[in-house]
Amino acid sequence: MAAVVDERFLLSDRRRDELLDRIGQCPRNGHVLRAFLSSIALAAPRPQEALVLRVVTRIFLTKVRAS
Repeated sequence: MAAVVDERFLLSDRRRDELLDRIGQCPRNGHVLRAFLSSIALAAPRPQEALVLRVVTRIFLTKVRAS
């Protein structure tokens, strides 16, 4: 399984924080939206981590089906 992640489309940590700060400044519920989006941004796996999970899952399922 080969996958290539184009780094040009990923947000840097600095850019992510800038966007979240701007969202937090919105007058209506900006702080709530910032907290929600921050939790998603920080909990989401990096592309490389997601790829490893896919590979490990595929290996696991192949072994389970074989037994």
